[in-house]
Amino acid sequence: TADIIERRMIIRHAPRYNQAGTRTDRYCYIRLDTGSPWPRLSCVRSADTGGTTTDSVHLGPLPSRRQATLIIEAIESVVGLRRCSTRIGRRYQPAPDAIACSSAQLGVAACPCAGLADAVAYQRDVERVASLFSPGTEGGEAMTGFISALTDKMTSLSTQQRFEDAAAVRDRLSALVRAVYRHQIVERLRRAGRVRITDETCTWTIDGARLIDVSAHGGLTASLPVPPPTPPEPDALLRPDHIDEALCLARFIDHGSQQGLHLLDCTGTWEFPSNLSDRLIPIQADRELSRAQSATG
Repeated sequence: TADIIERRMIIRHAPRYNQAGTRTDRYCYIRLDTGSPWPRLSCVRSADTGGTTTDSVHLGPLPSRRQATLIIEAIESVVGLRRCSTRIGRRYQPAPDAIACSSAQLGVAACPCAGLADAVAYQRDVERVASLFSPGTEGGEAMTGFISALTDKMTSLSTQQRFEDAAAVRDRLSALVRAVYRHQIVERLRRAGRVRITDETCTWTIDGARLIDVSAHGGLTASLPVPPPTPPEPDALLRPDHIDEALCLARFIDHGSQQGLHLLDCTGTWEFPSNLSDRLIPIQADRELSRAQSATG
């Protein structure tokens, strides 16, 4: 509760010398423009109007553009989505003398801007990435495929003693896993709706991934000193000023569900504990890399 109140006060007052949690302006989203004939990934400062549209899917908010870049690189190293920013409309026709972009020449991306891409295979890659951004079981299954592909790539590079390249893959894998974990548990909390949870000392009321009320057992209920953020629309993405609180609550519930925290009631679907983790995969990747270095050293 104290952590939530502190976060709200920092956002409200924006103290000049507080370096933790103040820079909501650094948050960004990864966008897949599924309404485009040839979708691509991009890092955007804000989501589409209203936070959700039928022609794009998003991952985020993410804490920095650097993290978003690592995640995009991780995804693009597994699927061959185009990396160029050429505008390609539905009536686009490549020039007869069009030259493949550099990524396509290296064999790591499709190149529809030069007419060098198979539409059916490209759509399969788009659906794979869109599934990765899904909050439910579909997202978890897609994540498993990306983890396997990136781990294999890292192991292969390590075997070739290309340890710096392997470490770069490890960092991308870690960033991707952490982002999907954040996305998954926050969306689980949102799907729970209005929730009341309790342990031996307190009862918490949460609604729309926001802390609404806290009451100590045997004591009086006191209103929170800082009101909760404005709730998002049901299908809208969370705003940067809301994600930290939602993530803090989701992690608290995810951990507490295994440590004596009990559900009293909820208006939606209860999916905790999640059995997800933002630590195991990066640790395993470190172990794989260390093992390969030892074997070749």
